Amino acid sequence: MNEPSDPTEPPPRRRRRGGRKPGPRPGQKPFNPLARTWVEQGKSWLARKAKTDRERRIAEAAFLANHLKLDERGRLPENERSGDKSLQARQERYAKLLNYPPIPEGERQRLEGLIARYGLPLTALSSETAAFIVRRVMMDFHKLSSLRRANSEPMFTPEELIELMRVLKVTPTQLADMLVGNQGPQATNNFRGSIFRWMHGASKPTSTLALKVNALIERYVRRPQRSGGYPAPRKEDQLSTEKDTVRRRNSRWAQEEKRAIPIPLAPSARKDRADATETNQ
Repeated sequence: MNEPSDPTEPPPRRRRRGGRKPGPRPGQKPFNPLARTWVEQGKSWLARKAKTDRERRIAEAAFLANHLKLDERGRLPENERSGDKSLQARQERYAKLLNYPPIPEGERQRLEGLIARYGLPLTALSSETAAFIVRRVMMDFHKLSSLRRANSEPMFTPEELIELMRVLKVTPTQLADMLVGNQGPQATNNFRGSIFRWMHGASKPTSTLALKVNALIERYVRRPQRSGGYPAPRKEDQLSTEKDTVRRRNSRWAQEEKRAIPIPLAPSARKDRADATETNQ
């Protein structure tokens, strides 16, 4: 008998022979841990229910889109969208939804009573009536969105925009060149027009371009204002030469440069900056 030399040590473990890789054996059906039974993959009640629910949702979406006369994605058809329509075409489309005689008070109360009592689902109405209601509601919704956008607070004021251009030493055209990227000359013209309107308060900055301009204003105008001084201090201004103050100021400038996202300048802006630097020197 093979006995251990030291009786205090446990006996050596017997080497396991054979063994197989984890997983089902050949010919064995995969195990379903949810039902804890042997069920073919995709044949369980949960799998069949998910497939049935998806097919039901697809059929319901197709029926509603067809009933309300929308496209397969639930949007207005191409010929009804207002993005590429002229003012006259949009007014004609709105007239079809607005130019109706006023409903008598008694009829209005009766209609409201029917809606309150029976719910009046759009699927129970004819396709023509349901499509009209959807377009009328969507028009009011888009009007509300436009009014809320027009009445919202602007991201920045004209004074802050002018101060930004003063700090960066750029004109409105050069600022548009900085932000346009590779979008082409038409985008540059649109950006320049937006900047001029914002400068004079003719429109409120709420677009994607306004987000970029607001980020620059936050970096070059508002942040220096909070750290002391408005208009924003420039490095060439008369600053303190005290040793500790210079060290802290340079450290703060270096941290701001690291956190900042570099925005390429237009060639004209770079030339103006170089000329201004040579003049100051």
